[in-house]
Formats: sequence, C-alpha cells, structure tokens
Amino acid sequence: MGEDGQLSGRGKWGSAKQGSAGAEGRAPRCLLSGGGTAGHVVPALAVAAEILALRPDAELLYVGTAGGLEADLVPRAGVPFAAVPITAIAGRKLAAAARSAARAAAAVARARRIIGRFRPDVALGTGGYVAGPVLVAAWSSGVPCMIHEQNLRPGITNRLLARIARQVLVSFEESRRHFPRPGKVIFTGYPVRPEITKVGREEGASAFGLRPDRPTVLVVGGSRGAKTINEAVKTGLVGLLEAMPHLQVLVSTGESYFEDVRSRLTAQGTAGDAIQTGRLQVFAYIHDMPQAYAAADLVLCRAGGSVHELTARGLPAVLVPSPNVAYDQQTDNARVLSQAGAALMVADHELDGERFRGLLLFLLTEPDVLRGMASRAAALGRPQAGRTIAEMMLG
Repeated sequence: MGEDGQLSGRGKWGSAKQGSAGAEGRAPRCLLSGGGTAGHVVPALAVAAEILALRPDAELLYVGTAGGLEADLVPRAGVPFAAVPITAIAGRKLAAAARSAARAAAAVARARRIIGRFRPDVALGTGGYVAGPVLVAAWSSGVPCMIHEQNLRPGITNRLLARIARQVLVSFEESRRHFPRPGKVIFTGYPVRPEITKVGREEGASAFGLRPDRPTVLVVGGSRGAKTINEAVKTGLVGLLEAMPHLQVLVSTGESYFEDVRSRLTAQGTAGDAIQTGRLQVFAYIHDMPQAYAAADLVLCRAGGSVHELTARGLPAVLVPSPNVAYDQQTDNARVLSQAGAALMVADHELDGERFRGLLLFLLTEPDVLRGMASRAAALGRPQAGRTIAEMMLG
C-alpha cells in the first residue's frame, strides 16, 4: 500500500466534478486534516461525526501522517484515512531547514495527488504540522479552505494558514487578535464529540466496572502522557486512596509511561489492592473518554483541547499546563478556566505527589466547591460547536 493509499474507514474515493458542498445530485465531499496529538485529531473527528449526522451521504477523507496518532484514531472512528510523509519543521541550522523544506514540498505534492483523486468541495485543517502541506495543496487546487484553532494562542501552522483560509474558526474569543486578518475570524468554540455530553453517569461508570454512587477521579496526561503528572501519581496517589477508602480512580499514562506507572502502583500495597479490585484502573490510553468523563466527579489533566471537553461536560478540574508547548499555549487556555472559577491551575514545576494528594483531597471533600466549579465550567461550554462548523462546511 502506498502512503497516499486509503488505509481504512467508511466511504470511497471518487472522481466526480468538484463543486459546492451538497450540490444537487451529488453527495458533498469534505477533506479533513490535523495530526500529531489527540488535541488536533479529536476536534476534526467531532466535525466529521456532525457532517454525517447532517448529511449521511457525505464522503469524507482524513489526511494525516502514518506515524501520528491520527493513523490509529481516524480508522477507529470509521473515517477513510490517507497518509502523507511529513515531519515537524526543524529549522535552526541551514541544512536542517533545507531538509525540512524539501520534505514539506514533497508532502504538498503527495497531498495534491490525493486531492486530485478525491476532489473535495471543502477542506478543514485543525492544526499540527501535517495540516500545513495538506491545506496548501487544497488551496492551490482551488478547494475552499477553513482552519480551526483549539488554543487561545495559535501555533505557527495555523498562523501561516490563516493567510490562505477563507475562514478562521477559533475556540476562544480572545484568539481573534492573534491572527493577521481578524475579520476572517469566527468564534465557534471547540468541536467536541457528540457523545461527550450524551453519556450518563451510570453508563460511564458501567463502562469501567465502577460504582456510580462513589466519588471518581480521572487523571489524564494527554495522548502522549505527561512525566510530571505520572510522577505525582506514583508518589501521591497512595495517600489519596488511603484517605478516601471509597474513592475510584482512572489514570491514563500515555504509552511510554504505562509499564512504569502501573508496576510502581502495583507494588505499593493500597494502590496494588485497589488495582486488584478495580477501584484503581491504569491505562496507556483511554479510548472511551466520553464514558470516562461521565463517570468522573473531578479531572486532573493538561490544558490542551481537553479544557473544552471539560466545559462541554461541566466538569471541575485541576489543570497542569504543559511547559513543552510552543508559546505556552496551555497556560493561556488554563487561565481562562481558572479566572472563571471553573478550574484550579497548577504550574508543571509545582506539581508533586504531596500537592497532587492535597489538592484532590481538598476538592473531593468540599462538595459545594466542586458544584460551583462545575456550574462555572458548564457556563463556558459551547457543546454545539461541532454542529456549527459542520453546517459551515456543508454551506
């Protein structure tokens, strides 16, 4: 199979003439691109679900990289997937920059061949380095392009693509000033999967074999994991479990941290017993996040795209922004929720086992505080964002 071949999913590639989305007599064709982390992939898949809800006959194609998380998540969602070869731009040295430019040019050429076969009516990019060459290829092929930015402060890919996109869709109203042409910017909110808000607590608890009448904490370090959060889990979770004998905990570590975290907890008596009884569950990656959110009373996580899922669901949170993200984007995201009283923000370097245990114990034993945070989180949510963007693409 070539890198520009279809990997899996629903639908087919065709050769119908290009026209406006939903033109009479032909199903609309929508191209999606974004990758690297779940924060770029998940919103695109949420829009895809809404497109199909509005137009079940729509044909979709997602273009990403073979080595990115999208290569797993997109086929799982039943969306056709094609890959282009591209890596992050590396540019401090001239030779590295030249190699990056050559790879980007090759990716644009490969993407143009894919687009020539699929003939989309519209393209949406959700960020990550793969979206750059794919959206450039679509634009140069005459396809109307839109981009969506998940963070308050946009990354380099979306800042550059904003110059060729017809519309720039943002998750925060405050993002408008960070784009070169504010008149193009439309505040839609962040597209969350429809099931994020539809799964009930009993269904969510049942999916993990938990009891819905017991307090439950969800700890997520992002799709690739977070060293600081995992270290805090290893050193602070036992004390929390001992202080709250009925507490249930779901932990997502990221693939590279999974064995270390699980083996360390298993060897710690109380935590090991909790794993044996299912009161504590450790995963490399939680694919059933709507169910996990539904089961949870409190979430500790990074502050990427997950902040929008928290507000759509109305969940209180402790946010630990990643220090490894360009422009400190996650701190900006977390600050919006913390200033609204929907979350507590802890700097990455300030989180350790003791802080982890103390913060979660305080919040879990103050139900009025949790309820107030949940209410303020829900007030920030825009759960219809995915439907709004789907309508714009089809329109």
